[in-house]
Amino acid sequence: MTPGAPEPLAREELRAAVRAFGLKGPVRFESIGRGASRTVKGRLTAGDARFMLKRRPVEAMPAEHAAFLHRFQAFLRSHGVPVPALARTVEGAPEHRTEGAAIELAEWVEGARWSRTEAEAASAGAVVGRMVAAAARFDPGPAPPGISYHREGTFAGVGGPVLESAMRADPGCDPASLRAAIERLGSLGLEAWERAESTRFAGEGPRPACVHGDLHPGNAVFGDGSVRAVVDFDSVRIDHRACELAAALLHFSNHPMQGEDPAAWREDLDLARMRAFADACAGALGAPLSAPELAAIPWLMIESCALETLVPVARTGRFAQVRAERAIPFMVRKCEWIARHVPSALSRRS
Repeated sequence: MTPGAPEPLAREELRAAVRAFGLKGPVRFESIGRGASRTVKGRLTAGDARFMLKRRPVEAMPAEHAAFLHRFQAFLRSHGVPVPALARTVEGAPEHRTEGAAIELAEWVEGARWSRTEAEAASAGAVVGRMVAAAARFDPGPAPPGISYHREGTFAGVGGPVLESAMRADPGCDPASLRAAIERLGSLGLEAWERAESTRFAGEGPRPACVHGDLHPGNAVFGDGSVRAVVDFDSVRIDHRACELAAALLHFSNHPMQGEDPAAWREDLDLARMRAFADACAGALGAPLSAPELAAIPWLMIESCALETLVPVARTGRFAQVRAERAIPFMVRKCEWIARHVPSALSRRS
């Protein structure tokens, strides 16, 4: 088994979960897990009912953290955000927990992957706006998670560990050119942090609140040009809404990065999609972002882009399956493109 890959769902474990949730009828489970996450995901069919099953190791999700996530999802759903309903066990719990794993079932929402249209981007922006507006009224309790990607010191000393990990994964890389690319991406991230801080967006905007933390097209279910559901709330945390919206704008404006050849990737963003998302989001929020928030977003986008590249390379030596010596120079060009084009594109939306 690949290190970090999900463990298969044992038949007896599946039977125990079916009993715990009181399901009836013939049962079928189809794994749909992707990547190297230890979380197992799949479609569970029991009679006429269908669910998204998610199984996590207990050490990855303590019971109190899971309860917090479940409460937040229920709150959003009650406020009109399209979040799948969680099934309850026969004892009324939102998950079945054993010594080794926790299993939850959410209603299965039929739909499709996103096709990168402006209509879908606008629908996503409207849903995200409703989510952010609703989350501002949510009481997170005394000790919610709060790890923003925008924090001081994030890029300090990042170059060494990233380079070492990349060289272990691919010893044939040219260390000098790779080091230069890593240092350039880190410097772009640090400069972006400083530029975002200079706007004072954190002090001028609303107080931090719960955010989804991982808004991208892969965590949305689409159908007929609109978002039918937002899924995967494992990264929920307390953060500034500008950080949430900047990362979402980046992902919903990106061009696909398919295949393992960065030479075929596009470093620019789709500005029409970005504008459609931003306008619909502002409409759902009920008011435009403050001027400091709007000024900070391009730099927060660069921070997010840089960290989403450097962190996985530091962990595994590669960006997905792509060699660091190829992926990191591409991300440098992407961040430089954002710095040149996005500030003026967003300023025209104010």
